[in-house]
Parts: sequence; C-alpha cells; structure tokens
Amino acid sequence: MTQQKPKSRFLPTLTEVVRPGDALAAANVLPDVVSSPVFDEGQRVLAPEAEAELRERLHATLDAQILETLPRMHEAIDAAIEVALANAYARRNATGH
Repeated sequence: MTQQKPKSRFLPTLTEVVRPGDALAAANVLPDVVSSPVFDEGQRVLAPEAEAELRERLHATLDAQILETLPRMHEAIDAAIEVALANAYARRNATGH
C-alpha cells in the first residue's frame, strides 16, 4: 500500500489578494453612487425605518440593563442611607441632644 502525499495548499497573503489599485478604483466609484438619485431616494425612504429600528433596539437594551442593575442600585442607596442615619444618630448622641 503506497501512501500519497497530500498536495500542499497555497494560501495567499492579504497583500497578494488585495492590490492597492483595486481599492483606489472602488473609492473613486463611491462618490458617484452616494450622489445618485437612486441612493438619495433609498436613503429618504429607508432612513426613518432604520432610525426607528435603532431606537427600539437601543431602548430595549437600555431597559434590560436598567432592570439588571436596579436591585444593586437600591441596595447601594439603602446602605448609604443606613450609614448616613447611623452617623447622624452618633453625632446627636455625642452632643447629648
């Protein structure tokens, strides 16, 4: 039984795959696309929907974070109040009132 060597596989580096001229050519096309009437109309129609979706997701994320941290915030506030009251009673008792 003879074993065959697996063929070596050549993986090009990023600089071998992306040529600098390609990026410059793509960058030159972009201003034409961005200033086109089709792009403007798409932005006019889709921007409000995208903004609404972004706001909904942001509110949902903030609500979840607030609900997660609220119990710790209450505990911290309660502890601060207890310390403030203890200090006030200690000062009051120290002055004899």
